Order: sequence, then C-alpha cells, then structure tokens
Amino acid sequence: MPGLAQQTPHREKASVFVELAGNAAFGATVNVEARVHPHVALRTGIGNDFYTSTMVVPAQVVFMSSARRSAIEVSAGVTVAFEDSRYTGNWNWDGVKPFFTGFAGYRYQAPGGFLFRLGVVPLLWTNGHIPRVALSLGYTH
Repeated sequence: MPGLAQQTPHREKASVFVELAGNAAFGATVNVEARVHPHVALRTGIGNDFYTSTMVVPAQVVFMSSARRSAIEVSAGVTVAFEDSRYTGNWNWDGVKPFFTGFAGYRYQAPGGFLFRLGVVPLLWTNGHIPRVALSLGYTH
C-alpha cells in the first residue's frame, strides 16, 4: 500500500560463538563468522587444546541448507595447529602445521539472537584422526 514502509526480513550478517571440543579437541575456539550470501559464510577463529597446550586457528567456508532458523551446516577449510614448544613431541609433527578441517551438523539461530550448533569435526591434526563432537553457543546479528 502506498505510504506504508515495506518490511524486509532480517538477514543475519555476522555471528560470534564459542565451539567446545571440535577443532580444539580437548578445548575451545572462539569464532567469528560473516555471511556473504544467505546460504554461505566465512568463518575464522582461535582456540586452544587444553590437554596439549596446542593453539589452533581454523578458517572455513560454511554452507547452510537454509537461511531460516534451523539448517544443516557443512563447512570445509583449514586449521593451523601451533604446538607449544614446552610440549614438543605430543604429535607426529613438531611446530606449526596446517590441516584440512570441516564440520557437519545441525545449526539453530534466532534472528538477531541465540546461536546453537551441534555436529562433528574431523580432527586431522591429532594422531588419532577421530571425528569429535562439537557444541557451539553464541550470538548472531
């Protein structure tokens, strides 16, 4: 109708969340994510595996099945692992090494509010290469 402002749906542009386990195996990562398309985002973060004092820096491209509140999320990218020099020898490599990484799971995000993710992350930087469950809580804007 003329004279009435048209309302457009709120589109999330950025998210900040803490991922427990996942890329940091026995630790946590803090992540920042920017939407580049309703179904695609770019993510980076920094975290620490508390068991081995290994710092991790994941960077991923994220694909979501829907731009709605609930979605299946799949991501792929790289995690750079920095082994603490005091604990050199925890892994089959020493120092700094990049590894392929990913995520597959469920994502719920309220418009301009709560973010929840639950899925698995293949930990290719550990000796066991066992997928780990990842639980994320955060905020989307």
